[in-house]
Amino acid sequence: MKTNIYSKQIALTMILAISCISLPKLWAHVFNFNRMNLSNNVSSNILPLQSMAGDLYQNQVRSIMGSFFTSGAENFGYYTIKLSSNYIGRGPRDTAIEAAFITAGGLTLCLTMPFLPCGERRYQLTASIEFFDHNRQKITEFSDSAVYDGLEYIHKNSHRKNDHTFKTENQFRNLLRNCLNAASRNADNINKLLVDAKYPPIPISTAARNAFNELRTKIPECSETAGCSRIAVIGANDNTDVAAAVMQIENHFLNADGYHAVDRITLNFIMAELELSNSPFVSTADAIRIGKLASARYLIIVDINGTGVNRSLVFRAVVVETGTVIASFSSPFSI
Repeated sequence: MKTNIYSKQIALTMILAISCISLPKLWAHVFNFNRMNLSNNVSSNILPLQSMAGDLYQNQVRSIMGSFFTSGAENFGYYTIKLSSNYIGRGPRDTAIEAAFITAGGLTLCLTMPFLPCGERRYQLTASIEFFDHNRQKITEFSDSAVYDGLEYIHKNSHRKNDHTFKTENQFRNLLRNCLNAASRNADNINKLLVDAKYPPIPISTAARNAFNELRTKIPECSETAGCSRIAVIGANDNTDVAAAVMQIENHFLNADGYHAVDRITLNFIMAELELSNSPFVSTADAIRIGKLASARYLIIVDINGTGVNRSLVFRAVVVETGTVIASFSSPFSI
């Protein structure tokens, strides 16, 4: 009689043990991302973006992003949030837990088995945020991952024990925070890609040509009665983009009928005489001094306004004698 009891006990124990070992994913873990509290308070200077449809509910998306984007009515693109939990194998304590499970089950006639963990499963938790431009073309992605080891149960309420939604909540929140912080640090690059996609930038050569066409309508051409409209083109600083724009618009005036542009050699010589050659900036007053020494009637002063993706080339036409600005033109440009 005792032999039969022990045989049944051993058989039942072996069945449970084999089931636990050979079917590690029978009682799979549950990760319900929409039930987690994933709210973050990370902010950035990234332009306003709209959420693309995904697995997360919109109220969850709003709690994650919070006030991450700058405020504004204009939308510059899209973003999407992805969360995943992928089974990657047994945890480091899996063998020990299984041994304890089988031993305890054998010693207690399997009565304790429904209440003990039968193993440990390892999952890779991943969070990512993808950014898309106005044309829904992906421009960049930030992701982070972590490892989670969760205990596995087999009793009738194992679906509750194996629900690791709230056990991994903090990990997913931290992963998302890392993604948001990484995106925030790259705000300038992201904004440039967003703006360039929605408003394709203008090459410096085009900006200079447009400025020439606009300014020439305010500067009279050479004539017998009005004399010659001698023009000096000066950069307000030593920025390489300013220098390129100066050369471009200067060439337009040199090649245009009815105007006489002061050559670059003459202007550089005058600037050296005034000890302005090594100065990173040229004030309007200094530009007028240069214009007078170059016998110019008009100045075209080229400068840059704004920073980052909001930079624009600015062209001003100034009467040398009075210092009056008679025309100006501004244009965004590509580097």
